[in-house]
Amino acid sequence: MRLADKRTGYALCRARLAQRRLVVLRTLQYIDSERNNLETIHATRIPPALRKRRALLDKVHGWYVAELKRIDSVLLHLNDLSVGQQAQSQHKSLSAWA
Repeated sequence: MRLADKRTGYALCRARLAQRRLVVLRTLQYIDSERNNLETIHATRIPPALRKRRALLDKVHGWYVAELKRIDSVLLHLNDLSVGQQAQSQHKSLSAWA
């Protein structure tokens, strides 16, 4: 695979991951607002259904936080690959002049 093809592939992957990351962040904000609403509306007495809803929101929140961490990890990895390939490309072009 040519270097330009790899860069294009990395750029597409990075763009899709960045887009997904924004969706996950918006979803986490929504879940946080729902959790806060549960606390403010029913601060004195929480019926069992609301406790279950709170537990569900906490679990879903955890899933999205884990996904966000995985996305960030892959983005860092792609950045490292991209930087490494740029350095390799520059080294090849410099060695051609030597």
